[in-house]
Amino acid sequence: MAILPAERRFAGRIFVLIGGRNTSTAGHVISLLKQQGRVVLIGQDSGATFTCNDNSRDLTLPTTGIRVHIARTTYRAAVTGLPAGVGFQPDREVRRTVEDMFAGRDPELELARRLIREEI
Repeated sequence: MAILPAERRFAGRIFVLIGGRNTSTAGHVISLLKQQGRVVLIGQDSGATFTCNDNSRDLTLPTTGIRVHIARTTYRAAVTGLPAGVGFQPDREVRRTVEDMFAGRDPELELARRLIREEI
């Protein structure tokens, strides 16, 4: 049984800020949005992809005491045509500088807001 979209729905572009700290389910969400072709990714390469691993078990090796974290399950978003094992590349790359940080500027968010205003 197919789920049909609602008659009244947002059909515009979606602006998503991405970066190296995007992981796990963020990659699932981004991949689903990307599959729809309506997303503009702003920022830097993401640390996420459409797959992630979890259902982990922690294990401490008895002789050395080394602790390992072992993922036992791979979760995949239901998407096609995206490269495996590669983070998402931004459509609009923005590199925050040290000066931006000290000045309290957020150039990724500023660009997203400007693009949204241009859409309206």
